[in-house]
Parts: sequence; C-alpha cells; structure tokens
Amino acid sequence: MAITQECIWQGQQIRRSIPKTRDPFINVSLLSLGHGEDGEERFWISSWNSTSGSTAVCVTESGKERVYRFTPPHNGFYSVAQEDPDTIWLCGNLSEVVRLTLSTGQMEAFPTGASSALVFKGMVLDPVNRKLFAHAYPIPNRVAFSFDYGNRRPSKVFNNVTDCLYMCSNFACGDGTYIIVAYTPRITFLHWDPRTDALEEVEFPKAFEEDTQVETKPSWVRSFIRDDENHVYIPGQGWFNPVTRSIIAGGPRPEREMVWISRIGRYAWGGEQRDHLVDIFKWDMETGKVALVCTIPDAFAGSAGISASSKIVAVNLYGMFFRYDAHTGELEETKRLSTDSVAMVDCLLRINEERLLGTPFITQAFWELNLRTGEGKDLGRAAPDFGEILQVWKIGIKVYMAAYAGGQLVEYNPDQPSNYPQNPRVVARPAGGQRPVAATQIGDVLYYSDTHKYGNLGCILTRYDTVSDHPTYKDNPVPDQVIRSMYYDQGSNALIVGTTMEADCNSCAPTSDLCYFASLDPITMDVLDTSPAPAGTKLASVCGPLGDGDYYCTVKGTFDGEEKVTYSFTLSADSLEVPELSAMNKWPSDVEKVIWAGKPGLFVLNRGTRFELWNMREPQLIQLLHDEDGVYHASVQEDSLYLLKKFELIILENCLMESE
Repeated sequence: MAITQECIWQGQQIRRSIPKTRDPFINVSLLSLGHGEDGEERFWISSWNSTSGSTAVCVTESGKERVYRFTPPHNGFYSVAQEDPDTIWLCGNLSEVVRLTLSTGQMEAFPTGASSALVFKGMVLDPVNRKLFAHAYPIPNRVAFSFDYGNRRPSKVFNNVTDCLYMCSNFACGDGTYIIVAYTPRITFLHWDPRTDALEEVEFPKAFEEDTQVETKPSWVRSFIRDDENHVYIPGQGWFNPVTRSIIAGGPRPEREMVWISRIGRYAWGGEQRDHLVDIFKWDMETGKVALVCTIPDAFAGSAGISASSKIVAVNLYGMFFRYDAHTGELEETKRLSTDSVAMVDCLLRINEERLLGTPFITQAFWELNLRTGEGKDLGRAAPDFGEILQVWKIGIKVYMAAYAGGQLVEYNPDQPSNYPQNPRVVARPAGGQRPVAATQIGDVLYYSDTHKYGNLGCILTRYDTVSDHPTYKDNPVPDQVIRSMYYDQGSNALIVGTTMEADCNSCAPTSDLCYFASLDPITMDVLDTSPAPAGTKLASVCGPLGDGDYYCTVKGTFDGEEKVTYSFTLSADSLEVPELSAMNKWPSDVEKVIWAGKPGLFVLNRGTRFELWNMREPQLIQLLHDEDGVYHASVQEDSLYLLKKFELIILENCLMESE
C-alpha cells in the first residue's frame, strides 16, 4: 500500500456547520440539592456530549435555570454527589473526579488512581470520612476507587471485587458503611466501609417470604426509598435491613412493582417505562394501592424527583422541564431549557440535492440540514428507545433508521412533518435486540444485525420488506456470534457476513475463541456455510465486493503476540475459503478504516489525516481525496464522500464519479 500518487482531488467541496440539537439528559438521575438562598428547592442533572462537552443544569422547583457548560474531555457526568449546599462532586471517567462550586462555576479535577472507564450513576460521598467511591469496568477488569476528597488525593483502588459491570445506585447502611448496587450479569451488592476502605461483594438479598418473591429487575434498583426505621425497600423482595443485610418480615408492599424514587409520609412515588414515556405512580403505603399520577414524555424514572412540597419535578431526555402536582398529577409548568449544543454525529443520509439528514450520538433524535442555505433544524425523536440511530437507508422517498437500545426499525417520510410516533413510525421490533451493528440491502428489502442486550452473546438478524411492510427475525443465526458486516452476493444468492465472538461492550465472556465468515440464505436467514477466521481474530469483516463473487475482507486481533493488528485477503462467496494468516496481507499501521466506495473493487482508505481512493483488486492507489486534521467520521453515498469534523460537515461532491 505504498503511496504512488499525490494528485489531490480538486472537485466541488461543500462545507456546512453541524446543526445544534438538544443535549441528551440520559443515564443520570435528577438530584435534589436542597433549598437555595431564595428558598426554592434546586435540582441538578447533566447531559452527555463528546463534541461540545457536557451540559448540566441546576433548575429550581419553579423552573429557574442556571446552565453549566464543560469542555471536552468532560463529556458527561453520570455520577454526582453533594458535599455541601454550594459544592458537588462529579464523575464521568473513573480516572478522575471533578469538584464544582455551584455559585462561581469553578471546577477542579483530581486523579483517582484508577484506570480510565465510563462511570455510571451511583457514586458515594461519605461526609464523615470525607471520601468518594465509584465502580466501573475498564476492559477486561472491574475497578473501583476510594478517593479522599478532604485531602484531595486517592485513597485506594480495588480490582475485580465483582464481575458485574455497571454501578447504578447506592444507599447508606446507617452504621457508617454503604451498599453500592451493580448489575450485569446479575444484580449484586458491594459493601464498602470508608473507615478502613474494606470492600466486599455480598449476596443480593432474597425475599423473606418465598411465596411472595418476584424477580427483581435491574431497572428497579436504580433508586430506593426508606421507612422511618432506615429499612430500604427492594422491589420484588421486600424491606431490607442494611445493618444485618437481610430482608425483614412484614412491612407495606405495593400491588405492583417498579423503581421507587421518593417517599413522603405514607406515600411513595415510582416510575414505569413505556417506550419513550414514563408513567409516574403513587403508592399508598397504608393500603398497598398504586395509582397512576401522570405521564412524562421522552423521559425515564430517573428524569423525575419529588420535591419537599410534593411536586413532581422532571427534566426529560431533551432538556424539557416539567412540574406536576404529585398528588393530582396536574401539569403546572413546562419549559424548554437552554441546553442546545452541537453533538457528535453517527449517521448521515442525503435526502435530495439540498437536504441532508443526520443522527446525533446517544439521543434518539435526528436533524436536517439545508445544504444550500446552511440552515439546520432539530427534528426531534426518531425512535422509541433511549440511544442513537446507527443504520440508515433511503428507498424511494422513504428513509429507514435502525436504533439503539432496542434495535427497532423506523420508517420516515421526509415529505411529511416529523411527528413521532406517526412519522417516523416503528416498522420492526426485534425482541431482545440492542445495537444495530451491520446492514445491507437487496432491492426493497433491508437487513440489519442487532447485538443482544448487555450480558448476552450473539445477535438478532432482521429482514424487512419495505413493500409488504413485513419484518421477519432470526435469533442467533451464527450461534453466540455477532454479525458485524454483511453484503448480498447475487451469484451465490447469499448474505456474506463476518462476525465477532464478543458481546456488546464485552459484557460477558465468549463461548468461543473464534470468529467466522459465513453465508446465509436471504429468505430464511439460515446459515448455509461457515469458515473460521485465523486464531487470534477478534473481528472478522467483509469490507465490500471486489467483483465476480470476490470480497475484500479483513481480520483484526492479536497475532504473533502483536495486538490490534489487521490482515486483509480476498474471499470467494462460492468457496468461503479463508486462507492461512501467512497468505494474507498485513495492513500498514496507519490504516484506520476502509469504506466500500459503492463500486466493485473501489474503497476509500482512511490513513491518519488522509482519505485515499484505492482499487483493491490490484491493490493500487487511484487518488488522494482529502487530507485534513480533525475528521472523525467518513461515509460514502452514491458518488460523494461525506466527512465530519466536530463542528463542520465536508462533502466531496461526485469525487467517486470518474472512477466507474
């Protein structure tokens, strides 16, 4: 892959600013910060944004707001704990904690001594010993830290105390110790003593009365309520004594279970998810009756809190503030908070000459950009779950989008107003699907692969006929493997796919040490043939067709003791024969990505800052297309190359046209 030609493409180039959209307030819980100087109760919540930096808002019960903006690498703070009325501690990365003074906005960051990893909600602040605690999952380990915030220094790092991945909540035991709740592959309790920094995993408590036991869901343990004797209610199990670490007999139980977010006197409030809505219920603890109070759009249970004056205060996924009467459910106020920002983009799709559709990361939304005027607009929700659109197609006038975290497929008519759930509308729901990771198309029929939910191996393959409006599903077509790439081969009438043996985010151990290339029947989605990739492969990829039934393929993994190495080879759809590693070509270390250019044999290679057009049948460099710092995403549509920088879109119009 030596550079043999330096002539850079000189055609039409379109540059436009990325539109602002509503920052996503996700994977966090609304936290009461107590009453401010004006007597109003304040609430804190933060967003995720790796382009502009995290946005956070402190909003009062009446809707007064103060917005805090953090710059990268402070992309999001899922965990927050309060030190005093003017000081909170934030954690989004396990390797550091951030101290924020609310009145001044001053921020100080401190290393924890732990390795880098995404931290979810549930960080503990112990005011007596002046320590913080958080747990996360830097692959392949599970790591926690204790941080002495009084002296601004690390206290202890814990390794592999549990195999569970995700911290989600905590509660004080009442004896100076704490329980931290984690889940996947099961729900577990970690018991931390800040006085000695002793940490141990303890058995998740089961119901005292076995005949009343209901299986506890992970979504039910993301917050807790207490009774007047400091017992903690665990949905599905009963009242828990955190000192004895046991379920106690008796105590009030609700007629239906959910996550319970707050209690005032005889009443407790909880939330139950229903697609993109959350229903808020009130539990009368004297009668056991549970009644619907209100429904909050584009929200989850963590979006809401109950104020001391019995108001439901909520900030939803899209930065909308709501206040309801907690007893009657009457909506008293709503407003849009000032939290719009430019976000990282996952997918781009050209609708026509002037219109471009984009999907921002981790918010189930989409935007449109007028390429002629540069004007952009936020189109709102695109799909029912909470995540992002990860696969897009255009068939006729319709746009199709596949969504994380439920794997749903939606159809959008860009000639009609955007108004979910009417437009876009859900057309496929693969049960147990999570993250769309590969896709292809045969005429009017779409195919896409979803990983299973966290903690589960394998995938679900969805086939959707856009004419008959009929979806079909194949669960785990290549057993315990995730299909990560696929193309339809007309000659053999088969889907040619590449797999990985690893679960989404390495959330459970694989059952195989091999990846595969396989062919599947496009109607039944049954496996026709498989060939293992070389030992050491972590990802087997079908990159695109070379012509005449041949495909350019790669294997990436650890070979001869060298990690993250990629080899390429030609695979025949007829024989599906994978050569020995010694017969493959090792990629240069600067090749980061290969994108099929839409024509047999033609591929765009990303090499550092360079984007090059190659004929991989030779292989031979055809032309240098672009060379610029800061491009994080590239895609091909028809004859054009689309490049994304943090705040800018670049389109190399028809740069592939002359290569036919």
